[in-house]
Amino acid sequence: MMMKWLVCLATLVCSLSASLPAHAMDCVTAANATPASECVVLEQNGVRGVWFELKIADELRKAKLSFPELQLQIGALEQRGAVRDWQLERYLEVISLKQEALSEMDKGLAAQVRIAREARDGERKAVERLHAWYNQPSLWFGAGVVVTLVAGVLIVGYAN
Repeated sequence: MMMKWLVCLATLVCSLSASLPAHAMDCVTAANATPASECVVLEQNGVRGVWFELKIADELRKAKLSFPELQLQIGALEQRGAVRDWQLERYLEVISLKQEALSEMDKGLAAQVRIAREARDGERKAVERLHAWYNQPSLWFGAGVVVTLVAGVLIVGYAN
């Protein structure tokens, strides 16, 4: 069973190495193998496979065992990314609504400023009319004295 697994794994490595450049993994046949050879092609029960060091086999086994865990982590990260995207959309909606509210507040403030200016101008005009020269009591008192004197002179003049 273990040998079959190693042969399958070695076949997998060979198929993966086919996509790599030729110098990435140089496999040699058993007849040409040296003690320094990293990859030796062997045949067992009519199936060709690759022999490599136990350290490399252990690394491949660990990678194979960690693959489902990595897939789970990828799934979790994708879900977190989806949640972050949803949160970002909500934040952008809130920002948009706040900008609209701020725009409406600016319009309202501008209207209040305009109304306050109109009220101030109306008050100023009312005060100016109240203090106009023709509304002064001393003017009307003086005019009354003059008219009374002129009327008195005319009455006395016609009476004589």
